[in-house]
Amino acid sequence: MIDIWVNKWEEIYDRGIKLNIPELAAPSPHFDFLNAIQNILPHFYTINQDLVLKQVRQNDIMEFTKLLDLFRDAKRIQQAQQGKMLGGQSAFTTSFQGEELGDTNKPEDKPSEPEPKPQNEQKPKRLRTAPKCLCGETHWFRDCPYVIPSVRKKDWTLNPEIKAKFDSATDQQKALMKRAAQQVAERLAKLKTNQPDPQPNKTKKATFSTVSALF
Repeated sequence: MIDIWVNKWEEIYDRGIKLNIPELAAPSPHFDFLNAIQNILPHFYTINQDLVLKQVRQNDIMEFTKLLDLFRDAKRIQQAQQGKMLGGQSAFTTSFQGEELGDTNKPEDKPSEPEPKPQNEQKPKRLRTAPKCLCGETHWFRDCPYVIPSVRKKDWTLNPEIKAKFDSATDQQKALMKRAAQQVAERLAKLKTNQPDPQPNKTKKATFSTVSALF
């Protein structure tokens, strides 16, 4: 169940905070959780990804447990809406062109009930375009040779002026660079051990080792 899965995130986060694990400092756990639920609630992911980025710039990031509570509420609302589409009816009067759908005086004019929408129907994902990097190129940090040494070409040379821009990056940019480096390192480790993810398109069940790796 999704509630058990979210509770596991909270349990492991609380345990890590008590152990003073530095990787659990905001906003790393926020972004890791949002990436994990991206395919579960795309709309929630889009809204809160932008919200956390804004909070990072303002140096006023919400508690990670609050983000989990927001997700729980959003998931309950989605489930309630899906239940209505499968046969439930709103408490508000429903009308069509001024005529109440439940008007028994005009049975011949009663419109047919709409077909229920599939539960897994989702809005199209908003395509994210790569931003302009500090190095001047248009790509993500995971593709930047100044952040990820493994993507450097043989003829690549370091530009001191560009490196200075990375050294003076904002806290938000440094957090994103750190997260990109961790993700690339994890992918390289999987390739090295020849153990591909058996379910790449599904959200994994959060065990202590799984979520700790995310952080």
